[in-house]
Amino acid sequence: MTRPLWDMLLSELVGGSDDPDAGRLANEIERDVNARLRVMEEALKDVCNPLAALRRDAEAKGAKLSGMAYEIANSLSYVQGIARAALERTSVTPVSIEQSK
Repeated sequence: MTRPLWDMLLSELVGGSDDPDAGRLANEIERDVNARLRVMEEALKDVCNPLAALRRDAEAKGAKLSGMAYEIANSLSYVQGIARAALERTSVTPVSIEQSK
């Protein structure tokens, strides 16, 4: 979100109020939005390069990739899993395949 758009949104939310609670609320909203954005950006990078994501996950567990890693990383279910995990981490309800048709 661009800064002018964000400022306009916050202005609408707090109504230009001098109430300290309104400013605190605006700061909390901004932190929450930024945290969700970081999760989604990381997931998008993983979707763009699922093999790197699989390698990173394996290394974090002290494992190495097998010969099937390429097939696993490029499978639709693995990539969908990356997206669903990001949606769950940001408290967004994932859309089921049936709902998106």
